[in-house]
Amino acid sequence: MQRGGLLAVGHARQVRQRLSGWQRVHLARGSGLDTVWVRGHSRRVQRNAHDGNITCDDGTISLRAAKADIAYVDDVDRLGLARQALDVRLATYRYQTDEADARRRLGFIIDDQPESSPAVQGDGAHVDLYGYASMLLATIQQQQKTIEQLDRRLRRLEPPA
Repeated sequence: MQRGGLLAVGHARQVRQRLSGWQRVHLARGSGLDTVWVRGHSRRVQRNAHDGNITCDDGTISLRAAKADIAYVDDVDRLGLARQALDVRLATYRYQTDEADARRRLGFIIDDQPESSPAVQGDGAHVDLYGYASMLLATIQQQQKTIEQLDRRLRRLEPPA
C-alpha cells in the first residue's frame, strides 16, 4: 500500500530510490531506521519478526551494507558449529494436522536443539534456514580442512612412487 512516497510492508515502512539497478531501502522499525541496498527487482523488503533477518522476495539480504558488528567465524567457532550440526538428530514425522496416510517429512525437532542453536529462530518455534545452512557450510569447511590435513599427512607417510 503506497502513501505519500512510503510503501508499507508488514510492520516496516520503506522508501525506495533507484540507482544503477540498485534500490536504496529504508526499513523503519520502532525508533530505529535501517538502510539497505537491494539489487534487482525485489518488490517486498522486510525484517523478519522472528529472527530480525532482512529479507526480500529474492531471499535473505546478506550485503555488508545491511549488517553491523560483523565478526568472522574462527577455527574454534567453526569446529563448534560443525560438532553442533553433526549432533542434530534427524527424524521423520508427520504434522498433527497431516492426514494419517500423508508422506512422512524429514527434519529435526526444535525441542531437541540447544537454545543457542543458529538453526532455531529467536521465537524458539521456527527453523532459521539461513542459520541452519550456515551451520552446514561450517561443517563442510571443517571437514574439508580435516581432509586436507589428512591428505598432507598421508603424502608425508607415503611419498608418490
